[in-house]
Amino acid sequence: MRTQLFWQFTSLYGRPAPPLKGQLRRKQERETLARRVVNLSSEVDKGMEVWREKQEEAKRMQERNKSLLLKPKGNLLLKKNK
Repeated sequence: MRTQLFWQFTSLYGRPAPPLKGQLRRKQERETLARRVVNLSSEVDKGMEVWREKQEEAKRMQERNKSLLLKPKGNLLLKKNK
């Protein structure tokens, strides 16, 4: 009875009613989920950056190994230039 009377007075004075337990719980769940999404998103971004760096390093190593190969000499060099 007392809560019913409280709700009637709040509507008379134009004040918003206090949030219900379910509303508070859902709000908390949404905030927790939003934080988790942000954390996972940043982890994915970091992982992608590390992956790109590894790919670039592998490409540099491949180019380095390619440059260290023996160069053609003599007749083979003359044949390639023609």
